Amino acid sequence: MLPLRPPVSASYPLASPTALAAFATAAHAPDILTRGGPYQRAVNVMSRGADPLTASAVAAAQGKGHIAELAQSAHFTAASAALGRTRRARPNPIANDPLVDVEVLRRSRPPWGTQLKVGSPAYVRRAVRTGRYENLIVNAEAFEDVAHAAGVADRLDHAGISAPQLTAAGTKATATEVLERMLTDRGDHPVGRPRSRRACRLPRRCRRVRSRTRR
Repeated sequence: MLPLRPPVSASYPLASPTALAAFATAAHAPDILTRGGPYQRAVNVMSRGADPLTASAVAAAQGKGHIAELAQSAHFTAASAALGRTRRARPNPIANDPLVDVEVLRRSRPPWGTQLKVGSPAYVRRAVRTGRYENLIVNAEAFEDVAHAAGVADRLDHAGISAPQLTAAGTKATATEVLERMLTDRGDHPVGRPRSRRACRLPRRCRRVRSRTRR
């Protein structure tokens, strides 16, 4: 295993928490990609004949946003702990909340929330123009176009605690890698597996008769 660059030192105390957050992101990525739907999308694409890498790349277009929520939360939480702070971040337990993707927990105070948008500059500009989001984190590739807007940032930064800059390229690469591993490791898992051609050609009435004979 390659040594951390930069190494853990007094001048860079967050090297270890950064590595820890990366491991946490990798460990929890399968769950969040399953919850959000990208894994099932990859399974569906593969059932139509695509190889695992192609299916993963297709589904990663959706999965990169979910990975961004997880990675920003993990890095923020690790940095908070390293600084001796009590704040923790997490993806919103309400998966379909239209305004908040990530929550920062603050003891007895209500959570502080923010929305994430990961995509092309045009996509991010449209989101900013809606004016719906009090706090909005966008990927670095699109940040320059909307940096002037109030409440817009390129990372989770709250109360003096900051996560690394969010990039669409990084989150998509992580989503692709995790999805490909999930598809490769699923083995005999029946979800999304294509039916055999023989079964597909059997009329429905014949399939019912066949199922009775097996009993």
